Parts: sequence; structure tokens; C-alpha cells
Amino acid sequence: MVPVRCQVKQLDGFSAHADRSELLRWLGQFQAPPKRTFIVHGEPAPAEALAKTLRQDMGWPNVEVPDYLDSKLLFESI
Repeated sequence: MVPVRCQVKQLDGFSAHADRSELLRWLGQFQAPPKRTFIVHGEPAPAEALAKTLRQDMGWPNVEVPDYLDSKLLFESI
């Protein structure tokens, strides 16, 4: 087990049931894209389509749709 130090932030104005256009509108308000983005909700094909839009249309680098139960190393130093 690895201890995790983190902060939990509340994102106001974001519905748990946002559709694609609402997600893109919200993500378009970011001043800069995140270093890495993981799309972990939804069916694989629409999730991949959203990832492609983020990469190609919004210029976001490193957008991934992990496989079910996949794990990702976020920090090399841990």
C-alpha cells in the first residue's frame, strides 16, 4: 500500500450527466490543458471520439482512454 497525499476540489457548475457539448464547453474554459487527461467514463467508442476531439481540435496533449482495470503510473518518484 502506498500512502496518497492529495487535495480534493469541488467543481461547481459541472453536472454528473453532462453531454459531449457540455463537456467540451466546460473543458474549453481551461486556461491551459492539463499535462495528462484520462477519459474513464462512457462506452469505448464515444470516449475515444472525445479524446480525439480534445487532441485534434483543442490541442490537448496526452489524452488517453485507459482500458477497463488498467493502471497508470502518474509520478515516477513515488
